[in-house]
Amino acid sequence: MFNSHIMAGFECGRLEWNGHDLLETTDHVPSGRMADHYAVAQQHGLLTARDGLPWRHDIISRLRAARDAGMQVIWDLDHYWRHAAPEAYAERVAAAALTINGEAPLWVCPVNEPEIVPMMCAGLTRADAVATGLRILAALKHRHPDVRVLSVDAVPHPDGPWAGTEAFAYQADVIGLNVYPRRCNWWCSVRTPKMTASRFHSRVTVPMKSAGCCCTKCSTVTLQRSKSGTIWMSC
Repeated sequence: MFNSHIMAGFECGRLEWNGHDLLETTDHVPSGRMADHYAVAQQHGLLTARDGLPWRHDIISRLRAARDAGMQVIWDLDHYWRHAAPEAYAERVAAAALTINGEAPLWVCPVNEPEIVPMMCAGLTRADAVATGLRILAALKHRHPDVRVLSVDAVPHPDGPWAGTEAFAYQADVIGLNVYPRRCNWWCSVRTPKMTASRFHSRVTVPMKSAGCCCTKCSTVTLQRSKSGTIWMSC
């Protein structure tokens, strides 16, 4: 599915209260150090990355930079951005992807962490973020023949809310849950398999190298549904 088990990540958010564009300030742009950043990641065996395609940036140039570097990328399509025209944006992404990579699989994250969007984008709700992500995804799938989906949301509590994850669960190829360190310990609970099974209506297998796998050093838990219906969780 992915070219490396451990992935690189390039922050593509924009802090709207001060206009801070993290792609610009880290020089992770095609005219800057984007190719260098990919090269450093690959030197460490990271052949897959999460990155972003903000509507403010040159989308086709970003796709070309990843292709030329030989980097497999999961592209964020909404990372604390405001989309005035979600469908038009999706059309733009699809057209650029088809131009650069033909009908090769296009990995996307429709919306990053809808749970946190209200904190980052004043006036927007979790429901607004989910609705925008679903609109983008629907339009993208209408135009591109092979869209692969990673859903990502922050988990505030083991009992939910899970609205962001559930909204994309049955369209997602991979379900990602961001568990921040101060809240990580509850994943060690014996509740986890039962809780996850009830939420995703599927048997759960939890591979752990040791009883302390989910420690306070872990920051991400990934749930992946196999063809047989099993959801694998790793942290």
